[in-house]
Amino acid sequence: MRFNRITALAITAIVTLVFGILVMNVKYGDGYATPVDASTTSKFVEPETTAPASTTTTTEEPTEAAPPTTTTTVAVTAAPVATTAPAVTAPPVVNIPPATTPVSPTPVQTAVVTSSDQAMLAAVNAERARVGKNALTMSAGLCNCASIRAKEIAISFSHTRPNGTSCFSVLGEVGVNYTACGENLAKGQASVTDVMNSWMNSSGHRENILSSKHDYNCFGCACYSVGGVNYWVQEFAYIP
Repeated sequence: MRFNRITALAITAIVTLVFGILVMNVKYGDGYATPVDASTTSKFVEPETTAPASTTTTTEEPTEAAPPTTTTTVAVTAAPVATTAPAVTAPPVVNIPPATTPVSPTPVQTAVVTSSDQAMLAAVNAERARVGKNALTMSAGLCNCASIRAKEIAISFSHTRPNGTSCFSVLGEVGVNYTACGENLAKGQASVTDVMNSWMNSSGHRENILSSKHDYNCFGCACYSVGGVNYWVQEFAYIP
């Protein structure tokens, strides 16, 4: 009798358990949900979402490829310099009264006036005649000065003499008394015509030839050749 009672209780428990399982399946479905304890307060939490990695596509404005830069290299060559190209310096012009104390001239060999010197004087006077200037007279003293200076500029092509003094100091050495003087230099020209063209195309040299600033009345010139190069000198002066 006791066995039957125990058996009945067991069967009852089993039935109750099975019934409970069926109820739970109906309430929560087939998932693995766990029933919330009634004593706890459930709170729905918004799921945290992770922003998807930025997939913003930046569309660049289409650009037209710049045409390749074509650099044109211009070969610039220095202008050829002819062997007879003029080399001229700005002609200094001074206006110096004669020294009150006579200067003893240094004895110099008298320059020989050549046919080239005569041609130079004729060319100078022709240019002066075009602008209404008086003709210059050939001066033996100025030719001596020019002859000395022509040799000096072969050493140092400058209006400053190799000894460091002014080009006009040579007039005192030769014994030329003057109130105004000027000097033109050139090198490399082959002829009187060439060197006159060079000087007439240079404003300072042209001023000396035409007496634009000083009234000259005397002239001397020389050409010294060394190493195949001609060194040209013109001396201008007003000699009372």
